[in-house]
Amino acid sequence: MQKKSYVVCLLALNLLGVCLYFSAIRNYTNKNKNLNSSVFTKSTPAPTEGQTSTEKTKLTVDDIGFTMTTCDKLHSTRLDLILKTWFVKTNGQVNIITDVEDPVYQKKSGNKLIKSGCGISHGLVDLCCKLGREYDTFMADTSKRWWCHFDDDNYVNVGSLVNYLDQFDDKKDWYIGRKSRPNFKSRFKSKLYVYEFGTGGGGLCFSRPLAVKMQPYVGNGAFPGTCQAVGAADDCTFGLIVTQLIGTNLTESPLFHSHLEKLGNLNSSTLTQQACLSYNGKNVVNLPASLPQFSKEDDPTRILSLHCNIYPKEDICAPLAKT
Repeated sequence: MQKKSYVVCLLALNLLGVCLYFSAIRNYTNKNKNLNSSVFTKSTPAPTEGQTSTEKTKLTVDDIGFTMTTCDKLHSTRLDLILKTWFVKTNGQVNIITDVEDPVYQKKSGNKLIKSGCGISHGLVDLCCKLGREYDTFMADTSKRWWCHFDDDNYVNVGSLVNYLDQFDDKKDWYIGRKSRPNFKSRFKSKLYVYEFGTGGGGLCFSRPLAVKMQPYVGNGAFPGTCQAVGAADDCTFGLIVTQLIGTNLTESPLFHSHLEKLGNLNSSTLTQQACLSYNGKNVVNLPASLPQFSKEDDPTRILSLHCNIYPKEDICAPLAKT
């Protein structure tokens, strides 16, 4: 009888243990229900390579510091064409480095002309002085995430450029342009460098972090001296500074073009997607005959016709709408 009572007690104790176990599990689950949902259902995916944990802010035209150089004798021709076309699509935010005071074009540009203070020759020192002034102008506006230099014979497809640059993480070092001669050689401080560089006449873009690193060689009037020390033109010297002294490779873009290329050979069906095009005499882009365009007498550079095929609703393009 005592043995039977012992067995019954043992079974009762085991049953009590099981009940207590499941009760503990139920309490734990209820206590952590909210925790589980907050930790697991609201977690943020890990950033992909090249991204920070904060989502990258979409690039806009206002994030780009556009600069270009020109000279007094080209205000009424090249500069006039720019002011009528792509300048408008930058919200009028192109800083124009030139030789002289020009009240007429100062007004036309919305006070964007900046007198360089440099010599007016086409020599190495004066051209480097102007480009150095472009650099200083960009650096003074800390709101800009990119610096893009263009020449006064360039046409910039602003929308295409913004979309292209938006693919890059502008918190990193980027040097973007059209590759010029490979294996270019220059000496600097008694050392021979072999490198590649982007053609200045085809447009060049630099992320701000890279531009900051260029400061000792380019900023505050230093660039003409650097050019002299290297013994090479402004875009060549940029290439040496960036690729050799800083260590950032050129990212060659198929969307940047200068008049050093045979522009008529570019695929005419892709012209409206390019970021930068140029012209020089009879070396111009070849627009398809199927597209509306101005006569060659009225538009010898073909820039106005190209612009109006990209932005047909512009007032300047109204005559084409009637053809």
